Amino acid sequence: VDISRVVNAMRIYEHIEKPYLTMNISFADEENVVQDFDFQGGEKITIRLAENEEMNNGNEIKKEFVIDKIVSSTKIEERIEVVVLHCTEYHMFESIVQNINKSFIGSPTSIIEKIINTSLSKKAMIDGSDSIQDMKVVIPNMHPIEAAMWLKKRSTTASGFPFFVYSPLGIDNIVIRDLDKMLTQTVQNLTRPYIYAPSANA
Repeated sequence: VDISRVVNAMRIYEHIEKPYLTMNISFADEENVVQDFDFQGGEKITIRLAENEEMNNGNEIKKEFVIDKIVSSTKIEERIEVVVLHCTEYHMFESIVQNINKSFIGSPTSIIEKIINTSLSKKAMIDGSDSIQDMKVVIPNMHPIEAAMWLKKRSTTASGFPFFVYSPLGIDNIVIRDLDKMLTQTVQNLTRPYIYAPSANA
C-alpha cells in the first residue's frame, strides 16, 4: 500500500548511542488501512527520500522500518483518521530473532564488523583504529546488536577515545567511528555557525 500522498509528518531520529534509526510517522487513513491490515506490530514500512535536485539522477535514500506500535489514532472526520506510528529500523528486528554464542579473536571493532556483516542485512564501516588488536572474547548468548554494543564498551583508540556504533540516515551502513575522528573532521557549517541567541527570535 502506498501511503506517501497522505503522510502528514515524518520524524526520523538518529542517535549516536544506537546502531539503528527510529521514526514517528503520521498519515491520514482515508481507506481504513489500519483496520484492513489489522496492525499487530512487525509490519514493514519502506521510505524513499530524495532532494528535488537529485530526483532525476536516481540518488535516493531508502530505509526499511518495522512498525512497533500505533502511538495514536484520532478521528478528524467521519471517514478519516490521523494515525501516528512508531517505527524502528528493520535490522533491529532481524537482530532480535538471532543468537550469537561463539568465540572471536581480533580488535573489538573488527569483531563488531564481522558480527554485523554476517548477521544483518547491513554492512559495517570502520573509521578509526583500536588500541587492542588481539582480544579474545566469547559472546555469551546475545543478539548481534546487543553483542556489538557490549564490545563497543571495550573499544578505545591509542589516545583513550571511545568508539560509537550508529546508523546515519544518509548512508546505508552502520558506522563504527571513534570520538577523535569526529572531533577532527571538517565542520559542515563553517560558513553558517550555530549561534545561541534567544533575543534573535524577537
